Amino acid sequence: MLAFDITTKFKLTDDASSLFKDTYSVTEFISILRDNKVLIDAVKMYAHSLPVRYTVYWAYLCLLTELGVEKNPERLKLLDKTYSWVIDPNEKKRQEFKVIFDNLGLQDPIGCLAISIFWSGGSISGPDNPAVAAPPNAASETAANAIISRCIPFGGEMLAKLSIALDVGADVVSKKRHWP
Repeated sequence: MLAFDITTKFKLTDDASSLFKDTYSVTEFISILRDNKVLIDAVKMYAHSLPVRYTVYWAYLCLLTELGVEKNPERLKLLDKTYSWVIDPNEKKRQEFKVIFDNLGLQDPIGCLAISIFWSGGSISGPDNPAVAAPPNAASETAANAIISRCIPFGGEMLAKLSIALDVGADVVSKKRHWP
């Protein structure tokens, strides 16, 4: 798959745009972005190149352990719900994530992940309203933002954490890490 096909789904930063060539594959461009430490764009490239279920699984792995072990029991329950959706993505479970998002918002990585799941398919309008689809690519973008926002609090270590997240993403892409 060409990187061009993915870069039409989100806006590259100026740094990433200056490195971009239409002929790059997704993996080539991610490698170039990593080499040049343009890691937020690399995270977004992975997120938009994978099916949403895989992107959510990647973000789940990052939020659970890879970017610092989550120890809060309430937050662990929310991550367990995320994993349950990855294993069995269905409409009833998808709907539950709207409430989680409403409680946490976009400032919280788990809130970003929750709205990503809610926007992954089906209607985003209420049950008594006409069906409305989520904005295009919104699920992938908010899953990427879950990973990125989890890395921001690390300050000077942010690039190292983003690099770890990209390693996990590569494992998901290569199916070294996959749900049962």
